[in-house]
Amino acid sequence: MLVIDRTYQLLKWFLGRLEKFPRAHRYGLGQQIERRLYAVFDALLRAG
Repeated sequence: MLVIDRTYQLLKWFLGRLEKFPRAHRYGLGQQIERRLYAVFDALLRAG
């Protein structure tokens, strides 16, 4: 499914960018975004 592939690519891209976040934001904002991306990806896999 295209949407699952694109979401996976977004997740991989974001995880690479997360390492470059300032330390002050990496663990707060970064982890929140990461958890939500994984939740979206999981929901798509379950629906797909």
